[in-house]
Amino acid sequence: MGVELHAELDRIFAARDRNNMAPTIAALLPLYEQHPRDPRVLYEVGGAYDTAGEEATAVGFYERAMAEGWKGIYVAGATCNSAVPSATSAVSMSQRQSSPRRGESSRTLSLSAHSKL
Repeated sequence: MGVELHAELDRIFAARDRNNMAPTIAALLPLYEQHPRDPRVLYEVGGAYDTAGEEATAVGFYERAMAEGWKGIYVAGATCNSAVPSATSAVSMSQRQSSPRRGESSRTLSLSAHSKL
C-alpha cells in the first residue's frame, strides 16, 4: 500500500462521524474501486459498514480482507496481531470451519468492537 493511500485512509478514519457513516462510506468507496484487493481498504470499508449497522455487508469485506492477507487488527495507525489494551478502538476477527451437511463448509466470522467512551 502506498503512503498516499495510507494517509488518505487515516484522514477518512479521523473525520468519521460514528452516528452518520454515510459520508465515510462515500469517501471509502472510490478508494475501494481503485484498490479492490488492498487488505486495509477492504478492512476499512467493512468497518465503516459495520459501524453503520450493516453487518451483513461488513462481513463480506472482512472476509475479503482476510483472503487478501489481512492478518491483524488495525488500531490507531498500526497493524497489530493482538488486541492492545490502551487502544481506543479495536476489532478482533476469528474464523472457524464447520461441516453442516454432507461435507459442505461454512465460515463463521466473529466480530467484536471495543471502544473507550
